Order: sequence, then structure tokens, then C-alpha cells
Amino acid sequence: MYLYCKDGTNTLVRTFRCEDRPMTTPSATRVAIYTRVSTDMQANKDEGSLDTQEARLRAAVASRAGHAEVVRVFREEGESGKSLDRPELQALLAGIRAGDFDLLMVTRIDRLSRSLMDFHQVHELMKRQGVQFWSLNESFDTSTAVGRAMLKLVLVFAELEREQTAERTRHALEARAQRGLWNGGHPPLGYESEGSGHLTVNAAEAELVRLIFARYLELRSTNKLARWLNEQGHRQKRYTSRRRGETGGKPFSVAVVRGMLKNRLYLGEIEHKGQVFEGQHDAVIDQDSFDRAQEVMEGNTKQRRGPPLRTQYDYLLTGIVRCACGYALTTSAGNGRGGRYVTRQRSPEASWSPA
Repeated sequence: MYLYCKDGTNTLVRTFRCEDRPMTTPSATRVAIYTRVSTDMQANKDEGSLDTQEARLRAAVASRAGHAEVVRVFREEGESGKSLDRPELQALLAGIRAGDFDLLMVTRIDRLSRSLMDFHQVHELMKRQGVQFWSLNESFDTSTAVGRAMLKLVLVFAELEREQTAERTRHALEARAQRGLWNGGHPPLGYESEGSGHLTVNAAEAELVRLIFARYLELRSTNKLARWLNEQGHRQKRYTSRRRGETGGKPFSVAVVRGMLKNRLYLGEIEHKGQVFEGQHDAVIDQDSFDRAQEVMEGNTKQRRGPPLRTQYDYLLTGIVRCACGYALTTSAGNGRGGRYVTRQRSPEASWSPA
């Protein structure tokens, strides 16, 4: 999208990207640069990568009329622009509030946000703090009504693009699941990712998965199983993250154990949005062991719930015993750290009356 820029006589001259000429905005000595890519794959590409964005912005600062110095660079790697919940963006907002810089620069407006509402909040904060905003690909004078309207128009289309991308992603994930492909993330214990949604069995880890199911059928408790696994020195799967390096390998928690026992991936299946499809990977757990584990968990859940304590016991004096003020007392029971306890309260049938 290209817009006409105005020269000193306030007449339209030609169509061009504002990065094609030196910046002539009001002077700002301290400049902050914000760059963002949505995925790790984009971060590795030359075009549009964080390094490329930063280089373009630094070149624009160098060509700017007057003295300008880049004092802060915020690099947001692998974060979506659909919300403000981003580490580097939060640091940027803190810098705006603290008055750390006078001008914020991005290559495109949607690098900062793809949400019209979110961008409006950020832009209002910048206006209150006296921080200027400049985008290389779009040039708007936000001090005028027309400029503000054009800015909102661009953001409307950016938000539309984000929603359409999310919609296409949902359809793609569903199609992959129907084909029996794994939809990504870190591979679970027992498998290795071969890329493109294909999983292969890790023999050593698969043995541990089978041991976990077998031991659960003996112990019949996820708490006991997690404790036993940790005592035996077993740990969760280790993997390498491009951003975090070597990670994982933590002790087993009850939640992790329960998630493994319910994971139909171990049956050679793919579960997506409540639907189950036959996977292209091999199973590491047989159907009988999986079904028996589900029965034990379901039985434990029912046993934990049980009937309400207030219905398990008869309280013969309920409604008969009265407190000193004359109101009938009832009883209720619950479980505390010290075991069952009984409390007495005014009967709901009792009503207050003026003295």
C-alpha cells in the first residue's frame, strides 16, 4: 500500500515509500527501534528477519535530518502481534512510561500490533508521554484527523489479515490431523520429530512410557506414580529449543503424569479439537493397557468426589438445638487438614425479627 506524501508547498508530488528519502520529522535525539517476527522460521529468513528490520531502521535514523541516536532496540522473536502480551513489547511500554526515548520506529505498523484496539492503547500512551511514532512503510501525520483516519484504516486491514491467517491456520491444522500428522510443538516422551508432522519412536523413551502405564496399573495413583518416578531418577523429556537452548529434564509432576496417561498419541492416534484420527506414527501402548488406565483414573475421580459429607451422616439435633439468641442451629461438614469437621450455623428457615 503506497500513499502520496506532501512537499513543503502542501501539494501532491509523487508516490514513493517514505524510506526512499531522508526523514524530515521533528527532531528527536533518542530513538527506540522495535522489531518483531511471528515465528522462528521467519527469524531465520534474510528478508523480514529481525536483523534486516533493524538494519533498515538504523539506516533511516542515519539519514534523518538533525542529530538522532538509537538508544534502545527491542527484538521480539517468535511472538504474534495479536495481543500486547509480549516480553519485549512490555519492556517497550515501560520505556515509554519512563521517558527513555523520544521517537519509536518500526518497519511496518503491524510489527507493533495487528489489533486496532491494542495499537490505539499504545499510541495514546505515546501521545501522553510525548513520544513520536514513525513507520517506514506508512507515513501518516497523526496530528491531523485525516492522518488518524488513515492510520486506523491500515490497522483495520492488518487486523483482518491476522484473523484470516488464524482462520487458514485452523483449517490447515485440522487437515493435517485428518491426515494423521502431528501438529507440532515439542515431541512427547517416547517420540522424536522428523519434521513435516512425522513422528518416529524413541525406543529407550518408549520403554519408559510403557513402564509408566504398567506401574500406574499397580499403584493406581498418579501422586504415588509421580513420586516413584522421581525417586527412581526418571525425568521428563529433554529437548533443544533454538531460543532457550537445552531445556526439559524436569522431575515428573502429577499433572504431567496424568496428561501422559490420557494422551491418545501413544495409541498411534492424533487428537484434535475433540476428534480422534488414525495417526501415521507407530503406537507405543496397546489398547488394553490404555483402556485399563482410563478406567482406574475414572474410578479414582468418582471415589474422590463421593456423596456430599452433609448427606453421609445423620444429625439428630438439627433444628432442635438453639443458640442463646433463640435461633435454631443446623450442621454442615467438610474435610480439612485435621480430618472431618462439623460447624453449626443458623438454620436457613430461621428469620431475623426486630427486637
